[in-house]
Amino acid sequence: MSKSANHIKQLRNAVGMSQTELAQAMGTSRSNIAMWESGERLPGCSTLSKLSKLFDVSIDYIIGISEKRRNNSMLDTTIDLGRLNCRGIEMLHEMYAFLLSQKKYTDKKYNPGQLFETDFEEKE
Repeated sequence: MSKSANHIKQLRNAVGMSQTELAQAMGTSRSNIAMWESGERLPGCSTLSKLSKLFDVSIDYIIGISEKRRNNSMLDTTIDLGRLNCRGIEMLHEMYAFLLSQKKYTDKKYNPGQLFETDFEEKE
């Protein structure tokens, strides 16, 4: 079972919902919920946003990128992925992957108190 499938099932069970109840809350069929939970199908972008809001967890947690249910740093809490459309979420993940691939963006420890570009300027 994929992380995403496992997380969706765990979240549903944690609030005591049946697959049918979750399907009604999401405006989809019970068979779609079953396919998400078995890993046969992944929820789309707008569905991920709805699941995130319903269960009050990050989209990253739902899709298995993070094991943190909620992001606790000041920077993470200012980004509300639920407000982005599908293309916006895709672009954000592409940018994140790019930043991770660049040593100059990953060779320093993140300090939540440093939120402005000037705080991250490289020292010569």
